[in-house]
Amino acid sequence: MWDVALPPNPSAGKGTSSGGSSTPKRVAVPEQPYSLGGCVLAIDTPVPSRCLRILTQATALAALVALFARPLGAAFTEPRLALMRATAFRSVTGTVTVKLEGTFSLDDTVQLALPLDVVVQQGPLTARFDLGGNAFITVGANPEQPAPGPGVIGVAPREITLVLPPGFAPGDATAQIVATYQGEPVNSNRLPFTL
Repeated sequence: MWDVALPPNPSAGKGTSSGGSSTPKRVAVPEQPYSLGGCVLAIDTPVPSRCLRILTQATALAALVALFARPLGAAFTEPRLALMRATAFRSVTGTVTVKLEGTFSLDDTVQLALPLDVVVQQGPLTARFDLGGNAFITVGANPEQPAPGPGVIGVAPREITLVLPPGFAPGDATAQIVATYQGEPVNSNRLPFTL
């Protein structure tokens, strides 16, 4: 029990014969059980809105964590591959160097040792290049054969430079980047350009 002093009631003396009492009255007020910092925790007692808001927010946060939490691992999900520009340079000897610009997720690809190939196609002629410098060529439905030449000669975060094998003529061609992720190919857009 708490002792609480109540202020004198000025209207208490009006119309009564005893006159108003100017001394404060003391009454016993029962102590609220289970009170913690202004938040009443007893059953069947009102909970202040501040406590209710904190409890609601904590419950919502716990629910979100439970629903969307995943085990920590690499931030990598799937390589992002997008070609934005392809520029071809032809030397006086006829060698064609192609510079591809875009988004390749090379950090993720190298970190996880994912196979990444560049494919250049012109009509029935297809050349495939891996990042190790190997080049392969296919004509029509014939099997793929190793091709002469240096293949990929430069790799940067947003740029891949390669040398085409002989057989590519001036004209239209397409380029595409292909990665293998979890046994499935992940292809970039097929970018048309001119040799």
